[in-house]
Amino acid sequence: MTENKNILILIVEDEVKLVKAIEAQLIKSGFVVHVAVDGQEALDFCKYHTPDFVLLDLLLPKVHGLEFLKKIREKPLLKNVPVMILTNLTDDNVMVEAKQLGIVGYLIKSNVKLATIVEEIRDYFKL
Repeated sequence: MTENKNILILIVEDEVKLVKAIEAQLIKSGFVVHVAVDGQEALDFCKYHTPDFVLLDLLLPKVHGLEFLKKIREKPLLKNVPVMILTNLTDDNVMVEAKQLGIVGYLIKSNVKLATIVEEIRDYFKL
């Protein structure tokens, strides 16, 4: 698969096993992947790069996922980057706030299979 070789996916997640599994599947699907293990690392990455898609956990060290989302929405080059939340946080207020910030999806880790995560991203790009 070469049609999506230039699509950069930023995974912002601190669970190493989960990151490795998702990263491997996305690379296998032909995506370019960068991993940030906390919100600050993700913000630092976004100073110099514009990802095509962000897969974002909310419960992160250093900078909370929602805070990261708010900060990228303030930046002209990043404000329209599609962000999909992948978390175990089921707080309705947080879901509403994330939706108001323009997310493209909200997946609950404990309820979703790895293949579904990759499919959601592929579907977003119509691959």
